Amino acid sequence: MISGDPKTALSSPNSLVLSASAAKRYFNSTDVFGQTLRLDDDTAVYMITGVIRDMPAHSHVHLQVIKSLEQGKLQWIGLFGATYILVRPGVTTADIDRMLAQTVDRHILPNFPKQLRDRSAGGQRKGDYFRYYAVPLTRIHLYSDLGHEFEVNGSIQYVVFFMIVAVLILLVACVNFINLSVARSMRRLREIGVRKVLGAGRRRLAVQFLVESVVMTAIAMGLAVVFVLVLLPWFDRLTGKSFDASFLLSRRVCVGFGLTILGVGLLSGGYPAFLLSGIQPLNILRGQMVSGFRTGVMRTALLVFQFSVAMILIIATGVIYSQLYHIQHSQLGYTREQVVTVKDTEPLGAAAWTFAQAAGQLPGVKNVTVSNALPHQKVNMRAIRAVSSSMRRRRVCSAMRIL
Repeated sequence: MISGDPKTALSSPNSLVLSASAAKRYFNSTDVFGQTLRLDDDTAVYMITGVIRDMPAHSHVHLQVIKSLEQGKLQWIGLFGATYILVRPGVTTADIDRMLAQTVDRHILPNFPKQLRDRSAGGQRKGDYFRYYAVPLTRIHLYSDLGHEFEVNGSIQYVVFFMIVAVLILLVACVNFINLSVARSMRRLREIGVRKVLGAGRRRLAVQFLVESVVMTAIAMGLAVVFVLVLLPWFDRLTGKSFDASFLLSRRVCVGFGLTILGVGLLSGGYPAFLLSGIQPLNILRGQMVSGFRTGVMRTALLVFQFSVAMILIIATGVIYSQLYHIQHSQLGYTREQVVTVKDTEPLGAAAWTFAQAAGQLPGVKNVTVSNALPHQKVNMRAIRAVSSSMRRRRVCSAMRIL
């Protein structure tokens, strides 16, 4: 917190905590403790009791305005908010789930229809049950597929897919480095033979080749980081995401860089080091090992692996591109540019239908329809309740579509 006490900032009614950016937007300053503010969707006047720093970019929620919870409106069945539980060390998700199951049995199920109390396997298959379950905070962004999250989540499947692609590309680079090292070693055979004649053992030569490989990997990693920093703004514009370059300097990432350099260096330099350090010096000086290097089975296998992986990645890229092109250019049955969606019209209540009728009278508007959710959205309990209300009174809606 920039100002205010986190223990008491939201303890009194009509208290409000702003983020730093919200305070600057409303007051052009973060020194707003004790000021009053009236929100657009509320008639009450709130007292600002604290200012917090903006949420970090990698948070799953970015709060701008936090107001005190009105105790009189609390319900056991509340599907419009999220509950966060801070647990002591050693408490597991299973422990919390057992506590939540007891809470549901004691306070919630008695008020539910009988068909929603079936906890058996058959009831769960049919969806005739009600339960709460805990989700660890660090798993929300990549593993939660629930509707009405605070922000659009990522997908662990995409992360795993791109990690597999990255590992394959890295393996291709390692194989390429091995082949180039073996091919380049033809020029170093006499050097190796002379060093062996002068007393250099196999272990010393192997260590030399491994150190050279690790050093070259470290140089390549440094160049890669420089390229990432230079191309990151362009990549942000391309993907519509915002990546923090300072993340590359964090301790965890630096340790990962070090382990990657060591692992890739040993992997790509191990085979050349083992192969070159085991050559007999007499054979090297006679030039009898050159043909064996060039026609080795291991080298042929590495070349086949390298080109096979490269072809698989090229084909997969072409398939994905074709799918994206089909999605972007397929005929949907209507022209997207001629459809306007007005979201979150539920607060209008009965006036929503008046608004829809007025919109239908505008020049150029062909038709207007009202729906509780868009076709690509999940329908949860909130949407189901809105459907039943609209069928009875024809006045509750959450979205309009204007053609």
